[in-house]
Amino acid sequence: MNELKIRGVKKDKGGFTHLSFPKPENYAFTPGQYAILTFTAGDKPKYLAFASHTTEADLLFVLRGDFSAGTEVAVSAPQGKGFSCDFGDTKPMLFLTHGTGISAIRPALIERKKRGFENDVLLYGIASAAQEPELDCLAADFGVEQLRAFSAAEYKAYVQDRAHTLAVEHFGAVLLVGSKEMMASCREVLAAKGFPAEKVFSNY
Repeated sequence: MNELKIRGVKKDKGGFTHLSFPKPENYAFTPGQYAILTFTAGDKPKYLAFASHTTEADLLFVLRGDFSAGTEVAVSAPQGKGFSCDFGDTKPMLFLTHGTGISAIRPALIERKKRGFENDVLLYGIASAAQEPELDCLAADFGVEQLRAFSAAEYKAYVQDRAHTLAVEHFGAVLLVGSKEMMASCREVLAAKGFPAEKVFSNY
């Protein structure tokens, strides 16, 4: 367990809080892994996916709540298997997620970008555009095709609804992160489209 002080706190317009910590020496992780954070002794720990890529100087986590810079937090070693996909696959990848699931997806997107791939597609679900977290991977110029499913719009849609409209046969893999119900629905949609189940990866 590492005792780390919060280096930076950013509360964005979508209501998400971005916490950064100095990364301990030799602290390596893979896209999709998570850490267990304990903010106060005796409190229920939080299981948070790394929103940072392992090559970035700080550890980044995105969540909701109020926190103060300088607070000491117990941060576990990296946990979980992460995404067991081949990030070097030359075929485009499809990323499906919603809400804070974008935390686990961001390092995967960065990994693909570092490898020079620019034909990947991100389908992100959130209540509305105003409630999106302020993350670089959600920007139009990040280098991935951006699709949205707004559940609070006049013609509301969820990720699984938008997934129905996608031609998935040219993707080499799908990375899927979300609630149990959302993930089950997306798997059903992909299966109905004939996409192989062994090419659908989640981080747990």
